[in-house]
Amino acid sequence: MELGQSARMRRSDNVLLIRQGWQQLDRLWPVVVIDEAQNLSATALEEVRLLSCDRRDTQPPFSLLLVGDEQLLPRLQMGINAPLLARLSFCLRLSPWTADQLSGYVQDRLAQVGIQVNPSRRPP
Repeated sequence: MELGQSARMRRSDNVLLIRQGWQQLDRLWPVVVIDEAQNLSATALEEVRLLSCDRRDTQPPFSLLLVGDEQLLPRLQMGINAPLLARLSFCLRLSPWTADQLSGYVQDRLAQVGIQVNPSRRPP
């Protein structure tokens, strides 16, 4: 969901806009997904950490999902990122699927939407 806000120059202004946007969500719980997180600078990771502890109570204001390649976890384990790593609940490392696993997944998803024939395979 987009909150229709444009970024401002000052961090405090941006945090205020984010807070106001989350208040508009009513009972919906925000989830922030950052893809390619291994490419974030140490400064950007620190900004994410500061945003995650924005509220004064113990509950974080949103759920954070960092998605990245095999370089992400070693970057997070660097001493400079220890405060952010301490706020994360778990890490899940996924291995690539085999061709059979991928084929089975695609076939199952196609069947769920009513497509019984794999469009990439031509009938004999």
